[in-house]
Amino acid sequence: MDLARIRKKLKESREKEAEGSGQGGPGPVPAQDAELTPAETGISASQAQIPSVGVQPAAGVIREEAPAVPAPPPVEPGTAGEEDSGDSWSEERKTEELIELLVFRLASEDFAFRVPDTSEIIKPMRTTGVPRTDPVLLGVSSLRGEIIPVIDLKRRFCMPESAPAGKERIIILRGPKGSVGVLVDRVLEVLRVPLEEVREAPSHLSGNELKYIDGITLRGGRFISVIRTAEILNFFKEAF
Repeated sequence: MDLARIRKKLKESREKEAEGSGQGGPGPVPAQDAELTPAETGISASQAQIPSVGVQPAAGVIREEAPAVPAPPPVEPGTAGEEDSGDSWSEERKTEELIELLVFRLASEDFAFRVPDTSEIIKPMRTTGVPRTDPVLLGVSSLRGEIIPVIDLKRRFCMPESAPAGKERIIILRGPKGSVGVLVDRVLEVLRVPLEEVREAPSHLSGNELKYIDGITLRGGRFISVIRTAEILNFFKEAF
């Protein structure tokens, strides 16, 4: 079938459609929508295919975007890190107000030196007496080639003598002109004590006793007398 016959057939279909519309009956399928088989048209299936056309997005379409994340509220000047800074400042204050004490025993009483004033603790060593010196001075000894004077602190505080118990130790103090040694009956412990808990020595002590006592603290139900290291060092100056 050629194109002329196809057009004739389409024309007849349109005329029938017009007649049906005039009679009020249901109209036939529009020719443009009618499907013609390849047998009727004489056109092969491959020739009847219509090339596909790319579909373009409709005009006026609005794409939705993800809502923006709201920014955090502004921080007022001077408040950033204020709480942390306060906590850090409090911890520093607590650290500054603590003092470390090296606690030792003389007879039945407890005493202490401030840890920064000490350098080490050693066992008693052989000492050599020095003529015409204060009886408090036990003599001098050699510590790694350094000559150091050693005193008996119980004699300095006029405390009763006691038999050696095997736990005696010599505490080495840092002096402006070198190290000095102090013999004690026993070293007990190192304590960290708030400075505010170190009270002034009671006024009923004698002047000689008050000169050596920097303060007194109560720990575990026992009194600990904190010694003025500077006064002990002054004694060495006077003894020599």
